[in-house]
Amino acid sequence: MNLKSTLQGTLYKTVLSCLFVATGTLSFGQTTIQMQKAGGVWVVPCKVNGLGLNFIFDTGASDVSISLTEAVFMIKNGYLLEEDIGDRQYFINASGNITEGTQIILRQIEFAGLRLQNVEATVVNNIDAPLLFGQSAISELGEIRADFTNGVLTILKGQSQDNFKAVTIGNQIWMVENLNVDTFRNGNPIPEAKTDEGWKKAAEERKPAWCYYKNDLKNGKKYGKLYNWYTVNDPRGLCPQGWHIPSDKDWTELIDYLGTKSIAGGKMKEANLDHWVSPNKDATNESGFTGLPGGNRYIYGNFVYIGNYGTWWSSSEGNLEEAWTRALVYPNGVVGRGCTNKGYGFSVRCLRD
Repeated sequence: MNLKSTLQGTLYKTVLSCLFVATGTLSFGQTTIQMQKAGGVWVVPCKVNGLGLNFIFDTGASDVSISLTEAVFMIKNGYLLEEDIGDRQYFINASGNITEGTQIILRQIEFAGLRLQNVEATVVNNIDAPLLFGQSAISELGEIRADFTNGVLTILKGQSQDNFKAVTIGNQIWMVENLNVDTFRNGNPIPEAKTDEGWKKAAEERKPAWCYYKNDLKNGKKYGKLYNWYTVNDPRGLCPQGWHIPSDKDWTELIDYLGTKSIAGGKMKEANLDHWVSPNKDATNESGFTGLPGGNRYIYGNFVYIGNYGTWWSSSEGNLEEAWTRALVYPNGVVGRGCTNKGYGFSVRCLRD
């Protein structure tokens, strides 16, 4: 099945199944959702990339799926873009059969006051019940309790501080992945700046902005988002509850624990060439930090150095125009320290409070 070239068929159905990948907008606590009956099954109203739909929660499915008909409708009407469509893959459907499908990314899901992003789904063409939300989503959302007698779906825990992959290094607990959220801690959206003009304007006006490297969602899945420092320093908070942006002093503590700045970088870099360019010298990742070369974005909007360098903001201001950063590089195991213009776009790692 070549979904990118399949643009025929207009049948529109209103139930979508999704695998939710929570990325920081689901708060700690309990959310109770009253499902609705439609066609003899319980459904949950949602918005997918702004399109009003419903999804079925099915505990019998090990994965999630969306029908080819529905995917084509979304493509033809601008709700699904070509860059959101990935490769073919195999999955197990609700009947226990192995089925071939196409992986897609749904940029945003909203339901019951919750907002998630970068949702993975599989497009298939040969399933009897194509509109399923499978069990693989349970661990991503938190603990889910489904009462199909009364039509109540309860989500417990959600995106608490314990839902992120983390590693203890010395006396510190660091996230293992770069931050990839598009809202502040209070739920306010962070503006996305795709154009060079938009990125430059945000810097000139000292306002928050984020982007994917070269505005490619696939880069976001690997490296997280790039943020300017005005996002990092916003009083609404960029890191989730229980986490904070590391200060320059926090970074120094990390590096001192790993030795010196001359060798600590090798202990922090991912130890292969999956993302780094050769030679990625001295990389062992023995700390578990798993630093990736997400590149950066200059103040005028141009993107540079993905695969070569990874640079992370600190919360510490150097002067009115600059803030302190740390960087890992491919030629050696050094950790670089710089004071860089606040309008640049760099990666962000969060540190446990």
